[in-house]
Amino acid sequence: MSVPDAQDLAWKRRVIYKAEVVRAKGKTPKDNPRFVVTNMKQSPQWLYEEVYCQRGDLENRIKELHYGMEIGRTSCTSFWANQLRVLMTAAAYVLLQELRSGLAGTASARAQVSTLRAFSETRSSRGYVGASHRAALAAVVSLSS
Repeated sequence: MSVPDAQDLAWKRRVIYKAEVVRAKGKTPKDNPRFVVTNMKQSPQWLYEEVYCQRGDLENRIKELHYGMEIGRTSCTSFWANQLRVLMTAAAYVLLQELRSGLAGTASARAQVSTLRAFSETRSSRGYVGASHRAALAAVVSLSS
């Protein structure tokens, strides 16, 4: 099987290129080129910001579920027990997303789920929150463990 030439393809594509230089304090500037190959007709800016970046954000949420909440942890011997475990983990994730949205405008607004879990465990165990908040935070932490 041979690789088709560009002329053999049935549809046209275009390449969207974003050239960016990342500057961090105390570090040398670094090139950060981005390429998107598409057959969509919208403007390059819209495609990059509303499709490409949103897709990347969605992939980050999936990684959070996998690594931060351990949603793939299905070590029970029963299918139904594992299904309940996944559903409870997903519910805990939704609660942590709500907690994160409540932190809008603060340094923690973009914190990862694992950071929020650790923070809420520490705060509730040291008594920095009221009894009702402690119970709610404990529920979120226990559901996600």
